[in-house]
Amino acid sequence: MAILRLAKWDEKVRQVVFKSFNTISRTTSIHYQNIINYFENRSTNALAEF
Repeated sequence: MAILRLAKWDEKVRQVVFKSFNTISRTTSIHYQNIINYFENRSTNALAEF
């Protein structure tokens, strides 16, 4: 479900006339799998050390 929602969001962003949203869309496309991974598993590629 997360993949579908992100894809729909990306498509809407690509249809917006504002060029600044194109940057957001490209960034999302580059990091697509990491974004999906976060929402499915609540995990990131960052290490947290306390």
